[in-house]
Amino acid sequence: MIYKNKVSIVIPTKNAGPVLKDLLFMLTNQKTSFPFEILAIDSGSKDQTLNIIKSFPTVRLIEIP
Repeated sequence: MIYKNKVSIVIPTKNAGPVLKDLLFMLTNQKTSFPFEILAIDSGSKDQTLNIIKSFPTVRLIEIP
């Protein structure tokens, strides 16, 4: 099996708040010599966390109850 990405950045979230937007901005704008993915796993946020994650199209979101 061949993987496209060498690095996975996994971010567990629940009501992460406004700090998440800054984090995702910095991660999505970093330059590397290798491919990477950003995966956010949310467990029932009730604030703006999901909207923030969805505003970054390159971040993959997995929602769990």
